[in-house]
Amino acid sequence: MSSQLLNDLILFTIDRSGDEGDHYDLNTDIEKHIGITGDDAAEYILAFSKRYNVDISEFDFDQHFDPEGAGWLFPESINHHKIPVTIGMLLQVIERKKW
Repeated sequence: MSSQLLNDLILFTIDRSGDEGDHYDLNTDIEKHIGITGDDAAEYILAFSKRYNVDISEFDFDQHFDPEGAGWLFPESINHHKIPVTIGMLLQVIERKKW
């Protein structure tokens, strides 16, 4: 994994999220730490797949993210057993070119 690819992914994530924090590292969870969730998460993953030419045909949104409105609008829809999507995981996906 190159530091250039890591920096590019961080800049992509900042651009997509509007978050400009300096807390990005391989363990940064894009939902928990940055707040990318619901419809924004779906748009992020789609843009991520296009930018890095990644096959997301087997990506299961519900395994990783809560739906739009979970918690405040639909508290029963919160998934407490999600698999976090971290910057490190995204780098591995980029290298494999497949989710």
